[in-house]
Amino acid sequence: MCALITNSGRFYQQVVILVVILVVVVVVVIVVEVVIVVVAVVVVVVVVVVVVVVVVVVNDEDEDDDDDDDDDDDDDDDDDDDDDDDDIGGGGGDCGGDNSSRVASANDFWRSN
Repeated sequence: MCALITNSGRFYQQVVILVVILVVVVVVVIVVEVVIVVVAVVVVVVVVVVVVVVVVVVNDEDEDDDDDDDDDDDDDDDDDDDDDDDDIGGGGGDCGGDNSSRVASANDFWRSN
């Protein structure tokens, strides 16, 4: 009878050890999965932030470039138009006839573009 008690004690001892090992393995797997998910979320957030910053910076630079180019082009066009109109209107000396029509058609070309 003592042999049965001793054997059953070892059995329970082995069962307890197996349950403890199983619990430890399950906890480790859960922790690893949580760490993987957290790392994945952090990577996605960092990528999204970098993409947004790059898009905003590129758009901002494009807008600045467009504004500068438009302002410069508008100022140049206005100045050129005023000067050319004055030259065509003078009409004296060598600027008569075919020359004035060429200047007028060149001005029309630049205004349309």
